[in-house]
Amino acid sequence: MTAPASPWCDAAGPTVAARRWRVAVIIPARDEAATIDSTLTAIRRSVVAAERSGRVTGSVVVVVVADRCTDGTAALARSHLSGSGAVVEVDHGSAGAARAAGTGYVLARLGGPLHTAWIANTDADTEVAEDWILRQLDHADAGIACVTGIIDLAAVHPSLRAAFAGGYMAEVGTDGHPHVHGANFVILADALALAGNWTSASTGEDHDLWERIGRHGLPRRQDPRLVVTTSARLSGRAPDGFAADLLALSSRCRTTIVDHQHETGGPGSCTDAGIGAVAQG
Repeated sequence: MTAPASPWCDAAGPTVAARRWRVAVIIPARDEAATIDSTLTAIRRSVVAAERSGRVTGSVVVVVVADRCTDGTAALARSHLSGSGAVVEVDHGSAGAARAAGTGYVLARLGGPLHTAWIANTDADTEVAEDWILRQLDHADAGIACVTGIIDLAAVHPSLRAAFAGGYMAEVGTDGHPHVHGANFVILADALALAGNWTSASTGEDHDLWERIGRHGLPRRQDPRLVVTTSARLSGRAPDGFAADLLALSSRCRTTIVDHQHETGGPGSCTDAGIGAVAQG
């Protein structure tokens, strides 16, 4: 990807608020047959809202990057998209490399100048809000190059949800947050060209790109109202990813319950099986 002239490098650059955006959504997936349909249904609602707003040029491009899938993920995605998107099959075994492959595909499909292309990234076990794309475009109109949102958990044991609220959500303020997730990561295409594409790292590709955007001095935003809902599984596709964080949180929750049982002689608020079964589901 060749870095173009950018409005952030030239004070006299074009006024971003005057643009109509070409938008794409990239979803890397590895054996996500159980969740891909719900993910694409939620994305479709967000796409329809964006296309009806008059703020998008043409159709939003949606691509599922099926990476080393051994189940029915690719077939289910093709059936669901049915001409309104595409499935690209790769053999990378890396979320970063899959996102990079998806980026190359959508930029070829979108055409036109990079400074009008807005690329949204999420995951195949995640559901976005109806206003997800529209909220991103508010930031694009304001001249922001890259935005990260936060994650909420799908059905999960109350004790793990309470621990999540007391840890992760306690760091979320009204104006910002410290979290970076590939499942809720959006970026202007020319900012991506300036900073370099996604790396092929198996874990942490989102943090790596976020830091490179910052080192280039491009405007970033961590929006606490840009929210997606993701599965609360404790075994994820990326080593040391979000699922690993939840597993550690779940383990601390179980330890707290065991300590409570020793101190009071009574039952805790959840059991090992209870947390694990719900979170994995």
